[in-house]
Amino acid sequence: MTPLFNVKDNNVNQFTMSYSLEPPFLPIYSRVEWTQAITVNGFNATVSIATYDPVQNRLLVTVQYNQNIGDSDIGFNLNPPSLGNFFSAIVPSTVSCSSSSENNLKLDFYESNAYALAAIT
Repeated sequence: MTPLFNVKDNNVNQFTMSYSLEPPFLPIYSRVEWTQAITVNGFNATVSIATYDPVQNRLLVTVQYNQNIGDSDIGFNLNPPSLGNFFSAIVPSTVSCSSSSENNLKLDFYESNAYALAAIT
């Protein structure tokens, strides 16, 4: 998995990361339950959505977080054995990437009412 970009959602405490997968364009990628195979390492955060785009060979991972991440690197644990027999020979691994977002927003935690007030102004 190679990190491509990270975009912070303007309305909630979540961000979406994009990864390219190697080897590319395997049909099995579309059948994997990625949310069961990926966990966030070191932060109070969960993978809420993880989908594979077969046209661009991208894995899009949306993470909801409950603490400030700021500029810290983010680690994701990939547990291939949970992906089925096709991946059983692959060892579990960790992918790290920068939390810098493409839209220049820090991954700071805000209460939901802060987002509501920001939407009003």
